[in-house]
Amino acid sequence: MRVVTIVILLFFCKAAELRKASPGGARNRVNHGRAGGSRKSSNPVKRYAPGLPCEVYTYLHEKYLDCQERKLVYVLPDWPQDLLHMLLARNKIRILKNSMFSKFKKLKSLDLQQNEISKIESEAFFGLNKLTTLLLQHNQIKVLTEEVFIYTPLLSYLRLYDNPWHCTCEMETLISMLQIPRNRNLGNYAKCESPQELKNKKLRQIKSEQLCNEEGNEQLEPKPQLSGKPPVIKTEVDSSLCHNYVFPIQTLDCRRKELKKVPNNIPPDIVKLDLSHNKINQLRPKEFEDVHELKKLNLSSNGIQFIDPEDLTSGSYDDTLNAEQVQKLLYLLESTEDPIIIERALVTLGNNAAFSANQIVIRELGGIPIVGSKINNPNQSIKEKALNALNNLSVNVENQIKIKVYVSQVCEDVISGPLNSAVQLAGLRLLTNMTVTNAHQDMLSSYITDLFHVLVTGNGSTKVQVLKLLLNLSENPAMTDQLLDAQVDSSFLSLLDGHVPKEILLRALTLLQNITNCLSEERRLATQPAFPAGSLFSLLYGKECAQKMKALVHHHDADVKEKVTMIPKF
Repeated sequence: MRVVTIVILLFFCKAAELRKASPGGARNRVNHGRAGGSRKSSNPVKRYAPGLPCEVYTYLHEKYLDCQERKLVYVLPDWPQDLLHMLLARNKIRILKNSMFSKFKKLKSLDLQQNEISKIESEAFFGLNKLTTLLLQHNQIKVLTEEVFIYTPLLSYLRLYDNPWHCTCEMETLISMLQIPRNRNLGNYAKCESPQELKNKKLRQIKSEQLCNEEGNEQLEPKPQLSGKPPVIKTEVDSSLCHNYVFPIQTLDCRRKELKKVPNNIPPDIVKLDLSHNKINQLRPKEFEDVHELKKLNLSSNGIQFIDPEDLTSGSYDDTLNAEQVQKLLYLLESTEDPIIIERALVTLGNNAAFSANQIVIRELGGIPIVGSKINNPNQSIKEKALNALNNLSVNVENQIKIKVYVSQVCEDVISGPLNSAVQLAGLRLLTNMTVTNAHQDMLSSYITDLFHVLVTGNGSTKVQVLKLLLNLSENPAMTDQLLDAQVDSSFLSLLDGHVPKEILLRALTLLQNITNCLSEERRLATQPAFPAGSLFSLLYGKECAQKMKALVHHHDADVKEKVTMIPKF
């Protein structure tokens, strides 16, 4: 039996910063109450709340309020009542008062992480009967009861970790609620801060007798048996059923033992663990956490349907996935809505897609559409990981044929998304890979003007990535007219100033060199081709550019001077 190996890296959720483009590349950011406002565009998002220091926008037909990092201490009365998503992370809110959100009856998600919340009144979430997602992590909450969530019957995703939970009897109802099997996405990772004997214990794993273990409490005394029958003792699955080998490596062989669970006392020095051909259908949280030396794990032929996200944590699994594991991971990615699981699965697939063999495996198992569907996820971190995975997959030419259906969407997101964001850079990297050859370059023709806008407004990293993409296009004579016809702001010429960082300056010069070479080969410079005013052509072959090129001949860097001399005179 071939040993299968799992490679997973940990990544954590972070607050989403959602933006969406309107068709044609218009920027949809709305900066209410900020100096400078938003730039004019062809299809601006309607301003629902003018004058407020927040942003209201629509994404995939759902209305969002982004009031993150505004030093808010309360909910403002003029916010639209038809909001579906409210982002209030990183503010100064300390108390959630009764009926604080009651007018937002359509609200589906509420992000309150990284505030200073220490008290939540019992009817704070009154009226939120459509709420499905609530983020309360990274606050100062010590005690909470189930009563608070009576008004959120649809709540299916709750984050409570990184709060100083005081695990006493007051917490019993909440902890009991978290431990109900159907609530598997409520309160994951939250741990007790006090009392000392329960410190770092997960809320989902604490027993009620541990919470209410007061002096004289008789609940810990054994109850008499009413029926006269001996108590039923449920035995744990023991590793003594398995064969332990020391040579050539420490191995525990548990194949074909009819196991329904992973054995509970696996020796910590086991390097290879074979649990194949059993009846294990679910892994418990941190199932292999104490098996510190584990390198090889075989779980094939078990029919595993659910993997707790905390099982995807071990850095000791250091080999690539095989086809069976890739298939299970794709199934998990397709079937779950838990953002942490989605993110980790995408990271794993992305890492494995760096290997040429797995690029083929993932394609043949139908993985590209599954990964591609995640670029529309409103969670920006998930979108970034999906773009990174597609980027690695796009190295394979046959994969590009399937990935090209996402090019237009990626272009829209790059142009309209948050400037200099991780998502924008990931999208630019994917577009750069997709345009290494000429096959799909024409798909970017209508976005060239907008790409130049991102170039002149972005930071250093963004400028470098956009230039890499434009350089790919400039090497193709068929794209020369589209590049030269693009309307480009005159600030583009500032990239040719002598003080510009070398990695940017050299790429800008190479762009000019490639375009000039294409025109020279076609003998078009002599005919003075016609392009409109404000076009890239009018900038590159105008007096200001000529003056800058003349100055660069005396640049202090030898590489820059050499590059200037390589550009044909015009």
